[in-house]
Amino acid sequence: MENSRFLKQLTFIPMLTRVDNRTGGGLTRYNCGNRRADLYEFLSECLDTGRRDIRHLKEYFAKKTFTYALYRGSTCFTNKTRDEYFHAIPDTALDNALIFIDPDNGLTDSVGQTDDKHLTYAELDRLHNRVKEPSIIVAYHHLARIRREDLFRSISKHLRQFHSKPNTVFVSDNRIAFLVLAKESGIGLHVESILRNYASMHRLKPGVWLPRNTNC
Repeated sequence: MENSRFLKQLTFIPMLTRVDNRTGGGLTRYNCGNRRADLYEFLSECLDTGRRDIRHLKEYFAKKTFTYALYRGSTCFTNKTRDEYFHAIPDTALDNALIFIDPDNGLTDSVGQTDDKHLTYAELDRLHNRVKEPSIIVAYHHLARIRREDLFRSISKHLRQFHSKPNTVFVSDNRIAFLVLAKESGIGLHVESILRNYASMHRLKPGVWLPRNTNC
């Protein structure tokens, strides 16, 4: 967002699920490492003051040069209402924006009756179809215990079936991954350059940044 020439808005589309007894959200204490120190300090303060709520992120982004928009930050996502949830995203949230989608687990072919932890490829395809240049989509994906090359090859195979084939960059730290989708190859190249510079600046480990796969 800070280094692009065209993105004016960060749109956060969470897929909040109800509190359960799983341990997925238990990792709250860790070293800052090479990550952003200001964000690390902000999140730590939120934890220490009992404000573990994504709605407080607006305080962090208030000082940025771009607009921050949170979509339904207090609404739990359910499988029964998923069609309405994505359909109701306003067009203004997709304009000159980085649209970040955050499912609990990531992408999947299809969902069962009680699955509220995945984003389907069909839903991502429909949203990508609505997005106009130069906006980009970033989707979270938890890495399964399979070979990374096989996983990203499988994801690319699904993305090739999209109505408008995206230019894709995969970003991974070997535990989680982000899929960055751009409609136009020039935008995809620009985004890849930004990501590679960020990796170099923060001395990330070699190999965690996978090459862009034009048109998947």
